[in-house]
Amino acid sequence: MRVPTTSFYQVRPNSGWEWARIWITSDGCISIMSDYGNYGYWFGDPGGEFRRFLTKCDDDYLLRKFSGSERDFAEKETVRAVRDEVLRMRRTEQLTMSEAKHEWQLILDTDWLSEWSRQEWFEQTKIGDAAELMRRRYPNDLWHFMKKLWPVFVEKLKTELAAEAADAHPGFGD
Repeated sequence: MRVPTTSFYQVRPNSGWEWARIWITSDGCISIMSDYGNYGYWFGDPGGEFRRFLTKCDDDYLLRKFSGSERDFAEKETVRAVRDEVLRMRRTEQLTMSEAKHEWQLILDTDWLSEWSRQEWFEQTKIGDAAELMRRRYPNDLWHFMKKLWPVFVEKLKTELAAEAADAHPGFGD
């Protein structure tokens, strides 16, 4: 078994007081300490260069990973997303009029704050991949970290990867 290597990054934007200290391992682990909170996740071996993997992750994906169970169900946003999907499916004729009416009644009959009631809705709806319509609220500190510090970290990774590629292929592009 290979022992993973660890890399350390100090992240501090040019303007502002924000900071983060980030450790990543070659086998897919990230640990973050910042003035916006502490976060971490083990992605498992992502298959390939973990730093490159991190530069390609979108904010929504990382918010889900870093927030763990610290997210709240967003009732109004979820109901709006479900209604919009029913209307879209009706407009594109993926639902008949009677199916759309049935879906609308399901929306009205569901107690969206109850996991049990939401599970019943999942079992009855004809909306494919209905879980994608569930909306969550993430901690504000995590949002701020993702908007202010994560992009600075990603730029550091990209610069580092580009320098390593240039060192691996000297004279390439000259």
